[in-house]
Amino acid sequence: MIREATLRDIDHGLLDCLDQIETPCDRELAAKLFLASRCPGNLQRWVYVDELGAILATCSCWYIYHLYRGIEGRIEDLAVHPEAQQRGLGTLILQHATAAARAAGAYKITLSSSVPLAEWYGKKGFECIGYSMRKDCDSDGTPPG
Repeated sequence: MIREATLRDIDHGLLDCLDQIETPCDRELAAKLFLASRCPGNLQRWVYVDELGAILATCSCWYIYHLYRGIEGRIEDLAVHPEAQQRGLGTLILQHATAAARAAGAYKITLSSSVPLAEWYGKKGFECIGYSMRKDCDSDGTPPG
């Protein structure tokens, strides 16, 4: 079952899923960031839970409002627990997120991917356009060097 993520999910497997795509983090900080990101209308985060309530997959979609074009849905943090991979859960939660973005009126849905997963996303209808770039900031928010 796919449902909206809640704060309780932080301690019930959500971060275990996210550890697959990020370095394991400070759980207390993650809970604070989860609460801070709950801007109505700007972010949705879902979890796939099994019949026992274990979180097996997660995905989020940010809604970015472009002045002249409208809403962009930005898929982030799609992750499947290692013990639940190769069961189609990533596909299910990605389909859920893209359907939600369309329902919100998105004119496009974007995401960034690691090179090994780019082919998987391509099979789901996403195409590689240009480059994804980033600039990391120090912990105080300033760009390094």
